[in-house]
Amino acid sequence: MSRLIDETGNTYGRLTVTQPAGRDYRGTAMWECLCECGKTHIVNGTLLRSGRVKSCGCYKIDWPKLHKTTHGMNRKGQRHPIHRVWTGMKTRCYNDKEPCWKNYGGRGIKVCAEWQEFVPFMKWALANGYRPGLEIDRRDNDGDYSPDNCRFVTTVVNMRNKRNNHPITIGGETRILAEWAEISGLHHTLVLYRLRDGWDEEDLLVPVGTYHNYANPRVKKVLEEALV
Repeated sequence: MSRLIDETGNTYGRLTVTQPAGRDYRGTAMWECLCECGKTHIVNGTLLRSGRVKSCGCYKIDWPKLHKTTHGMNRKGQRHPIHRVWTGMKTRCYNDKEPCWKNYGGRGIKVCAEWQEFVPFMKWALANGYRPGLEIDRRDNDGDYSPDNCRFVTTVVNMRNKRNNHPITIGGETRILAEWAEISGLHHTLVLYRLRDGWDEEDLLVPVGTYHNYANPRVKKVLEEALV
């Protein structure tokens, strides 16, 4: 049997040794310890000195509170809009499976080191004009997502800053797609769909209804063929 090393009074993590507690079935010295939380715990001396046991078990419970972000913005079923902005930003830059990655991470656009964690981004957003309905926009479209290059803007302003803006001339006036959508009251996605589907530019803002069916190029083609 090995010689007993007196541990009385020594502190290991949250545990302070108070007195010997005999030996286990292998002959290893056991020690009674007082934890910082107030509980008494019997610990194997070898585990105590190696640092494998640091508390009565309360440390495992407290660890998430001490080391994980508890911002409350990503509770199941109720993600805060700011958290969606943050995850969307990181997805565009780092998930090469996303279709939009080619325009962000694929071009070398990154999220700055400070914003790799959510809480710093959340604090910046709240202090720099965030409100529901606004979108994050990079002033320099070739620059990274960082405090000195980002702002919160409306959809129209955000789309005006995109590389793939499409100027559309209607009635002799030229505007970008998002501006025409805002003026007409149509969703910009609908206007973009019509543009990609080959609609004439003068028909892009036709209200949804009976006449818009006749403006559809596929319907036009069928009618023209019927009149031949």
